Amino acid sequence: MKFLVKAEESDQYYFCDSPEAVIVVDDAAEVPAAIRRIESLQNDGYYVAGWLSYAAGAALNPRQSIVPDSSFPLMTMLASRDVKKISLQDCLLECIPGFAARIDRPTYESQYQKIIDYILAGDLYQANFSFRADVGPVVDPYALFCQLEKEHPVPYAAYIETEEWQVVSLSPELFLKRAGQELISEPMKGTIGRGLTYTDDEVLRRSLEKDEKNCAENVMIVDLMRNDLGRVCETGSVAVAELFTAKRFHSLHQLVSKVTGRLREKMSLEEILRATYPAGSITGAPKIRAMAAVAELEQDGRKAYTGSVGLFVPGGDFFLNVAIRTLTCQRQLPGAPAELGIGSGVVANSSGPAEWQECLLKSDFLSYRQRHTEVFETMLWRQGYLWLDEHLARLEQSCDYFLIRFDLPLVRSKLDQLAKTFDADSYRVRLSVNKTGAISLRSSRLEIKGWGKAQLKLCVSTDRVNSKDRYQFHKTDHRPNYEPGFKAATKSGFDEVLYLNEEGALAEGAISNVFVRIGADWLTPPLSAGLLGGIWRANEVVALSAAEENITLDTLQCAEEVMLGNSLRLGCTVAEIWFNGALIWPTKGEG
Repeated sequence: MKFLVKAEESDQYYFCDSPEAVIVVDDAAEVPAAIRRIESLQNDGYYVAGWLSYAAGAALNPRQSIVPDSSFPLMTMLASRDVKKISLQDCLLECIPGFAARIDRPTYESQYQKIIDYILAGDLYQANFSFRADVGPVVDPYALFCQLEKEHPVPYAAYIETEEWQVVSLSPELFLKRAGQELISEPMKGTIGRGLTYTDDEVLRRSLEKDEKNCAENVMIVDLMRNDLGRVCETGSVAVAELFTAKRFHSLHQLVSKVTGRLREKMSLEEILRATYPAGSITGAPKIRAMAAVAELEQDGRKAYTGSVGLFVPGGDFFLNVAIRTLTCQRQLPGAPAELGIGSGVVANSSGPAEWQECLLKSDFLSYRQRHTEVFETMLWRQGYLWLDEHLARLEQSCDYFLIRFDLPLVRSKLDQLAKTFDADSYRVRLSVNKTGAISLRSSRLEIKGWGKAQLKLCVSTDRVNSKDRYQFHKTDHRPNYEPGFKAATKSGFDEVLYLNEEGALAEGAISNVFVRIGADWLTPPLSAGLLGGIWRANEVVALSAAEENITLDTLQCAEEVMLGNSLRLGCTVAEIWFNGALIWPTKGEG
């Protein structure tokens, strides 16, 4: 038995693999006594970690309706005074082949329509309709948790293992936190996907904060949580501290609000949970009627999904997540599929197909992989850093995009210190930031100016780039085609290699951006073709009044002039371009 629960606002985890006490509750009548025991253990200096199943809500409030599931405990808690804080352990990669939903899309949309009918009839405002999926096979749930948390870290991740069950929770949502007499809830309602570029991603994130449907969905739950907290907090103390903040996670954006209140004196843990459990964001509103609707329509019990997993610390404080992005595994069936719950909030102006797609988007945390270890910039120093502000702005944006900590004043300070050591006219400077936010600087003298020649000889690769791959738009160390392609090209006597995208349009060179002149007009591929927005490129677009247009090989062969460059070597004209062993530019008669 063990637990691993992420410490709030930290990269550390509370860890215990030898609990001194175990609480397992299968009978609803025993739930209140178990909650009182948790509070007693806290007062005796114990850390208590575990889960409350979604069905435990009905044990606290008999008016709540649930789909029964007698195979899964209503509550499981592990208690220990001997708890360590550790960093996430390195584990082998866990292969996740995807998931198989236990409901097909037509059935989902049929059940969805019944919820819409309830809403239109005035029975409820919102219902969180969900279904189960099988994921796996999962051989080692603990390794799976560690791997998923490394690839897709979230604030309220937790792993709980008992003799019968393993719960893997990668939840981004805070259900309830107690800090002294303050009670905090951060309901999460509203979802949108990620963009490929930082600019597109920001547009999507900001649009979520203003989207009428998502904001309405969110505010319904905010009002519900205000009401729930009002039952145990001092009159007038319940407030909405934040409303409609779109938070960026690796695979999606979520709309989050924050409700706070000051607890009344001598309010017990049991009273707090009776008033608030389960979280309104995974029931709907009004809570009792919404729970009845989903209990009628959902085919399977929810187990740990949409319950809560978290930690009760000595003295009375606690934090509990909303157990979304949560898998449940049976230890008696090693290598069997895990069960994943997926759902979304349905309101009057929802769309069945859109809600189905939102559910699929929420499962992307399983397959998301960070293929980079760092983001970086390569700069030219000539008695000063060329285009320094532009390089730092792009680096900061990519760090923000990949959720990497970026300390701009510290970066500038390190660059200034490095420049004081230079004793030549020109240097190549590589500035990188790894996934932990650590800054690295490397520099070398530039003995050769620019490309080292007046004109360049290029080849076109037979490998294609994917214009829908986010890594095409950020300068990272994940360059699976470019580095080997560039080395092979230079070994064959070429100065650079160009890449086409999946549609056959020109994207970029391995280390450069490209411009072509047709008549008096300069053209360059648009970012949407799958290329990095180079610093040199941005300046040349302005200097040449260049248009951003898709460029095919046919277009390229019509060019009267070709130029490429980057912010280190700057620009240079092209003499020849070869493809599949044949000269394709200039064409016969030109040149």
